Amino acid sequence: MKHHWQADWWRADAVAESARQPERIGVREPTLQGGAVPFWGLLTFTFVLLIAPQTFFPALAPLRIALLVGAGAIVTQMVQRLVSRQPVVRLTPEMWIAACLVGWAVVTLPLSYWPGGGVRFLFEMYFKTLAIFWLASTTINTLARLRQVEWELSLLAVPIAISGIMHYLSSAFIPGAAVTRIVGYGSAYVENPNDMALMLNLILPLSLSLVLTTRNAVGRGCLLVFIVLDVLAIILTFSRGGFVTLAMTFVMYAWRLRKRPEMRWVPAALAVGVVCCVPFIPSGYIARLATVT
Repeated sequence: MKHHWQADWWRADAVAESARQPERIGVREPTLQGGAVPFWGLLTFTFVLLIAPQTFFPALAPLRIALLVGAGAIVTQMVQRLVSRQPVVRLTPEMWIAACLVGWAVVTLPLSYWPGGGVRFLFEMYFKTLAIFWLASTTINTLARLRQVEWELSLLAVPIAISGIMHYLSSAFIPGAAVTRIVGYGSAYVENPNDMALMLNLILPLSLSLVLTTRNAVGRGCLLVFIVLDVLAIILTFSRGGFVTLAMTFVMYAWRLRKRPEMRWVPAALAVGVVCCVPFIPSGYIARLATVT
């Protein structure tokens, strides 16, 4: 018998339905494909990538922890899949899209403005990103693991957001910039305000989905605090793209939840939150947004 599984855990109505019917016939969580070592390696790699502990402990910099952990997790997962005779690469639509992007990058490389720089970017950044993408697609294969990753990213966003807020309060701005903007975080992926806003915007929908599916009051309260910190940090980056993405995220969530009786409070809460935050908008922010067009 072929079982079908849909990853709709983030939907509030799906959670309620699963609570009423915990043992639906013909629906089950997929079996685990891969050991715990590659998965925890992925979590550790994500931590090192975003938090960058080597910036706080310079002695760790020569060790290249991210490379060691990421390569170890990839090799371990590849060996496990070969030993268990599982396909190394599952040709899912996402994998096809990633492969097409690689092909397009390679084909158009000779036409680029700086071919040498393009080759360096492919080998130093893009191919590594694809390797981690493959690792994530083969290790995050259960709802429990998916929620673990969601929680980790939500937690890792907190120090990034707090650093942005503290930089603004301490007037740690980019020197010589035409617009007064805070400096970024120590990690290479959030080292400037635009990247910080982008990263927080990517994590924010995951935190919102956890709020809608977490039944523990303490956990939900913590997530709401995380979301407030993320939103405040995004605003303080003075990133125009960050604001547009933030606004679209809340608009899409409000639109999707508008017809659910148990979630009607969410759009109202968002509206009240926006009104309450207006007096605290930093000076010059509205003028900055006026230049979006």
